Amino acid sequence: MHTAQRMGSVAAMARFAPPPPGDGALDAVLAYIDGNIAPPVDSWHPQHRGTIDISIRADGSWWHEGGEIKRPAMTRLFSRILRREADGSHVLVTPAELLRIEVEDAAFTAVEMRAELWDGEQLLLFRLSNGENILADADHPIYWRGGDAGARPYIRVRGDAARPLEARLTRSCYYALAERADDAGVVWSAGQQFSLLETAR
Repeated sequence: MHTAQRMGSVAAMARFAPPPPGDGALDAVLAYIDGNIAPPVDSWHPQHRGTIDISIRADGSWWHEGGEIKRPAMTRLFSRILRREADGSHVLVTPAELLRIEVEDAAFTAVEMRAELWDGEQLLLFRLSNGENILADADHPIYWRGGDAGARPYIRVRGDAARPLEARLTRSCYYALAERADDAGVVWSAGQQFSLLETAR
């Protein structure tokens, strides 16, 4: 199947695919995408597997066959059916198909941070490049990871420590975070502490 056709088929399956057998009354993927609940991609194990010429560049932009995907609705749809595999690869997955894509750095970019108080406790909320909002907490830790450009801060968006879907903090986002650090370089969110001085893991 041509990559452009596959790209369309992924979108079509995400909209119309029935739930996998035995999973009960799951709604169509689009119902999850339109809401604020991630589709249960970890429970989908499609038999058809392949690759598609889609990449996420280091700046968070999505590209298909050398052209940037500029429709926010399309990139948001794809970002909601994105999964990290045990070998570190990134895939788009539906109940019917799994397609490997390329990710230069992280699947997401954290473009804005805001701090709020709830019952006297600080909450740090990050807006991602796909419009999602993530609260830094035990399930979404802030950490450092190394690379060619040196250590950079990230926040886990989905998945576990072994297969994390990550968002890289932009420079402005990191500066906003650093302003809230104490003298030991620690920030607090949702009862969890995160060091801004850690070396890359």
